[in-house]
Amino acid sequence: MKWIDRINATVLTVVTGDDKVYRPLFRNVNNNIQEVDMNASVFEFNDIDGAYVGRGAIGPIGIQFEFIFQGENHLEVRDDFYESTRNRTAWAISHPYIGTKTVQPIRMSYDNSRDNVSVISGTMFETIQDIYPANSSSPRQESEIQLQSSIDAGITASNNLNLEAGDITTVGNTTDDMFNKLSAGAVTDIDRGNIAEVIAKTNAALTTIGTDPVKYMSLLADTIRVPARFLDTISNRVSVLGESYEDLVESIQGAPSLGEKFWFEIAGAMNIVAIGEANIIPIEDIAEAQRVDIGEGDIVTRSQIITAINDLIERYNAYMETIGDLQSDVDNKLDSYIPDDNNIRAFQQAIFTITGNLLAIATDALQERLYTVKYDTPLVVLVHRLLGTVDDLIIQRFAKDNGLSRDEVLVVPAGKTVTYFV
Repeated sequence: MKWIDRINATVLTVVTGDDKVYRPLFRNVNNNIQEVDMNASVFEFNDIDGAYVGRGAIGPIGIQFEFIFQGENHLEVRDDFYESTRNRTAWAISHPYIGTKTVQPIRMSYDNSRDNVSVISGTMFETIQDIYPANSSSPRQESEIQLQSSIDAGITASNNLNLEAGDITTVGNTTDDMFNKLSAGAVTDIDRGNIAEVIAKTNAALTTIGTDPVKYMSLLADTIRVPARFLDTISNRVSVLGESYEDLVESIQGAPSLGEKFWFEIAGAMNIVAIGEANIIPIEDIAEAQRVDIGEGDIVTRSQIITAINDLIERYNAYMETIGDLQSDVDNKLDSYIPDDNNIRAFQQAIFTITGNLLAIATDALQERLYTVKYDTPLVVLVHRLLGTVDDLIIQRFAKDNGLSRDEVLVVPAGKTVTYFV
């Protein structure tokens, strides 16, 4: 991949300590210089030329930066970013110039002199990831980094995507079906606006996919990932993305060409990665980003997370089996299909990281329990007995979860089985 394609295909991703994800325009100032402290001490001796340099481990990389937020809501994003900087946990950043690093900002200045953009500049240093200074990233941070690495690998691999006219027709028809399903899953006006915007850009780029596949696949990845942040339950978001993936599988039925096989490999990995992304983003975080008050977020139980893990593993296994079936080795090596090693390895690492972190989240998740009421019991008494505490919100949630009727809200009848979470 040419260096200019790599730079154009990848944006800066910043995962702050509170697990918020920002993608500002990025400028590495001072001619893109990164300073590295060598942790060295210099000792000079009388009457001896030169000096003794005692050098320890290599120190941190220092990066001077400018983040530029633009768009109609750039002031709100700037304010959100400022709040995120209050969290003391390290940032996880990813960009072609500087790679993937764990950093801490040391100094930041906010330039409010321009009305159409917000510019934040300063210095950040690479920080240690070991346990001695208690500084560990959250499961969601780790997952986001691996997710982005997988997407980046797919975009890089698409530089070798050579599609014939028939292949481009297949891509267009398949993505039309995918986009219809993704659009139908949008819940709020913000969701509908976000998905419509990226679909329009992706469709426009289809005309040049033959000469610029990197641009198209980068936009396709953006489009596929939007439903992971629809203001909906995790299960509904996963369902929307699952239907989209089935259209990809349908596109390679029969006798797919070499180009169609390679396109499915990249787009399919992006789609499954997006399903993993949907599983690690709770609805309350999306509501906060869209500035919508949904009250209490969905209860996510241990059994639900285990189910999500099993579903993700099944999708991963099915995808890998499909990729294996598509492999071909013919006399003309140019017509052989072999999956891109870097793309598949990055995809695997992303799925392994997500499932491992979901398992860690499940350890602390609520467990669903059933209880059959033995005799007519006032609702307040029953909730206190099962949960050990009671207030208006808890009672309302309990009544909603169990679909209690008007009479049952006062007294829960004997023999009724209720669900509660501990």
